Amino acid sequence: MCELVPYIHALTPRQDHGKYARCSFNFQGLCDDKYLQSKGKLMEIGEELTAVRGLVQVLLKAKKTFRMYPRNNPIYVKTLEEVSGKFDNFFNYKDELRLLMGRNDILYHSESVYHSTEMHDNLALTFFKDGLRELSFKKGVSLEEVEEFMRIVSQDFEREIVEDDIVTLLWEKDFENIKYVVEDTFIDEEAYEEHVINELKQKSSPPDLRSIYESFAEDKDDGTGDVVILPLTDGDFKAIFDLFDLDARGRGLKLLNMLIDIFADPEESEPDLLAGFITRAIEFFMKRGDVHAVTEAVARLKNVIDRGGLEKEAGGPAARTITFINSEKLVALVGEILDGGLEIEKHTFIRFVGLLDTRAIAPFIKTLGKLKTIYARRLFIEGLVHLGATDISLLLDNLADPRWYLVRNMAHVLGKIGDNRAVSHLLKTLAHGDVRVKKEVIQALGAFGGDKVLAALQECLGDNNPRVRKAALGALRNMGSGEAKKIIMELISKNNFADRDFNERKECFETLAAWKDSEVREFLSRIVKKKSFLRKAKHNENRACAAYCLGLTGSRDALPVLNKFKVSSNRPLREFSLAALKRLEDVK
Repeated sequence: MCELVPYIHALTPRQDHGKYARCSFNFQGLCDDKYLQSKGKLMEIGEELTAVRGLVQVLLKAKKTFRMYPRNNPIYVKTLEEVSGKFDNFFNYKDELRLLMGRNDILYHSESVYHSTEMHDNLALTFFKDGLRELSFKKGVSLEEVEEFMRIVSQDFEREIVEDDIVTLLWEKDFENIKYVVEDTFIDEEAYEEHVINELKQKSSPPDLRSIYESFAEDKDDGTGDVVILPLTDGDFKAIFDLFDLDARGRGLKLLNMLIDIFADPEESEPDLLAGFITRAIEFFMKRGDVHAVTEAVARLKNVIDRGGLEKEAGGPAARTITFINSEKLVALVGEILDGGLEIEKHTFIRFVGLLDTRAIAPFIKTLGKLKTIYARRLFIEGLVHLGATDISLLLDNLADPRWYLVRNMAHVLGKIGDNRAVSHLLKTLAHGDVRVKKEVIQALGAFGGDKVLAALQECLGDNNPRVRKAALGALRNMGSGEAKKIIMELISKNNFADRDFNERKECFETLAAWKDSEVREFLSRIVKKKSFLRKAKHNENRACAAYCLGLTGSRDALPVLNKFKVSSNRPLREFSLAALKRLEDVK
């Protein structure tokens, strides 16, 4: 049995406690059934394993084939149909195929259906190294989904320059019938708490702490006079928790609110000391991942300050507390707990960010550049969209950062914010040497308008890199303006347009069809009707694409043209015309 099995067994007892970072695995029942039954059919577990092993072997074969041959190659098509057929055969007996990923094994019902110790071309390692731990295929998975999945898996993530990892590529496709579970990390919180408790027992005396708390609760004056007050440590906070007869949920917020109430008391003689307690408590609870308690406490503190309950003078206790909330120390701590696997509801995180000010922008950018998980980066990017809307200067400065991934993130944030002052800076960043940055900058520019942006996107349509051209096409579509439409029409009308790959040309036509107006329909109809004796095959492909996209416009005005060419002797033109007619049949 491979190395993943004990790993799963170790996780199982913790499922009800949410200790598995970001994931909600449910392994119960994976190995219970000895037989599968569906629609009255039975398959013994041995036969089932054989079927899954055979399917995995076909996936390996397809992975190599997809690398070697283009989509229109008969070998490519045959292999794709073979993979799809294997899935269909399996789903005659089972509604779902769930595979678990180890470093060197792929498991099905706790049995290895694939094993490899190679560092390269190791299918299990391809998934495992990017954090993917479970992959599920549901009955009804389409041929298109299988193809797109195989195109992702077939990329050589080790030898080729691939823009994203496999998890990101799967996330972008958002398959309906292919699901996956990702592990960021595993946090053994119980072991950590046990360590803290033992450390506390060595450093402090619980009876003394209890007597202090009881004296405070009863408001006793023990006559000790002036005392030396020391800062609270993590162990002190833990001891206070043990003294409170409170449920784990909410006790952090209750303690923070108690400190804020004391802090806001006009009779309080030690505001500096209380400010220190509050910042230390905020740090402590953030370390524990109690973002809700910290957020609610900060909101209350700011409300007290705004109502005049605390002095706002620069350098004063209240001001220092707010400075800490926006500090690199606290922001980095937020990044650390997110990278460590803590899952925070998006609205809670955005509420926390909404309590910060522009001083937090620089710490957010710095921490973003260090984050390791996609989940943490996405939340921080969302936070920067909210924070940076009031001051984009630091975001603009970081477009010159030497780290390509940070520049890409800054471009994304600026596009989301939509401040026109960013346009000139983004246009300069188009010269970046990394195609991943260029793609993001192009997408960001699509959120703006203007002649300069249109000219830049038109130039990108002629870039040597097909990924850049595709991004520019998408940006023009998102702009949706008449000027953007004309640029695409001009591109299709050029003589060298036929030199492009068929799929790229088809995508250009499909993008143009998004406008759905009479000018586009007339333009497409002219292309369908136009005959040419030069480069006839390429020209007929363009005619077929134009016919197909007449169906996408949704207008029955295209029926006469399509009916004429549904009997064309040219097969692509005939089939695409029929497909368009079928689409328009449902249009009223």
